[in-house]
Amino acid sequence: MASKTVWIAGGIVVAIGALTYVIYKGAPANRDAAGTIVEAKRAISESSPSSTPASTSTTTDQSAADRRSDQSAESTAESQADSGKVDKSAEKIAEKSAEKSAEKSAEKIAEKSAEKSAEKIAEKSAEKMAEKSAEKSAEKSAEKMAEKSAEKMAEKSAENRVAK
Repeated sequence: MASKTVWIAGGIVVAIGALTYVIYKGAPANRDAAGTIVEAKRAISESSPSSTPASTSTTTDQSAADRRSDQSAESTAESQADSGKVDKSAEKIAEKSAEKSAEKSAEKIAEKSAEKSAEKIAEKSAEKMAEKSAEKSAEKSAEKMAEKSAEKMAEKSAENRVAK
């Protein structure tokens, strides 16, 4: 019974380990990059010293911010899709692991119970055979002893009659 419990607990631990491995070992999103994201330096044209470059840089900054928000939204959507795939694959792995451990424990339990029942049957039949054999041999030896003692008594009484 303790062995069964150990196998079940082991199967659960393996399933949980596989699940956590798959969840935390997922591939990074395609848009993730190593390092720090730094705003690019803007070139200022020297030809027109008016306020036009400032308004252009504001527009450029706004469009850059829009691109970053679009990219972050895309990467968020991709990572959510990836995590959904990871969750499904983790569930499949956990189910397969649980099925395998359940099959193995069932096989071992069946083997052990078959061995135990075979041993008990063999012991009981051996005991019964030994008892019957002992009874029969005791009866035979008792009969032989009774016959021999009866013969000896008959001989002695015959000798005593002859002697008188």
